[in-house]
Order: sequence, then structure tokens, then C-alpha cells
Amino acid sequence: MKIILNGEASDISEGISIHSLLEEKALNPETVVVEMDGKIIPLAQLKDTYLYEDVKLEVLRFVGGG
Repeated sequence: MKIILNGEASDISEGISIHSLLEEKALNPETVVVEMDGKIIPLAQLKDTYLYEDVKLEVLRFVGGG
């Protein structure tokens, strides 16, 4: 199934949750913010929020610096 991930077309498995997608991409859910179709998805809902065809997903990582 196709989604838009950070502005790029991406093929993913059907019926996958946001949490599972983050695991596939080796991203720690506790260090990212996920926006789905313009709405921020709370950390507690990542395992129960499933992706669908043509969804627009933005994943932003926290970066420390000093």
C-alpha cells in the first residue's frame, strides 16, 4: 500500500500501525513526533493507530544540541 511519508511516496505493509512502521524504520517512538493528515498522534495512540492508502505521515525527530 502507498502512503506519503515525509513528503515522499512510500510502500508499506497493509494494516500496519504507526508504531510498527517506526520500528521498521529503526525510530524510537519516544523520540519522535508523528503527524497524520495534519493531526499530531499522541505517543499512547501509536500502537492503535493504523495507516491507510494515501495517508500523509510526517515523522519529526527530536535533535539535541548545544
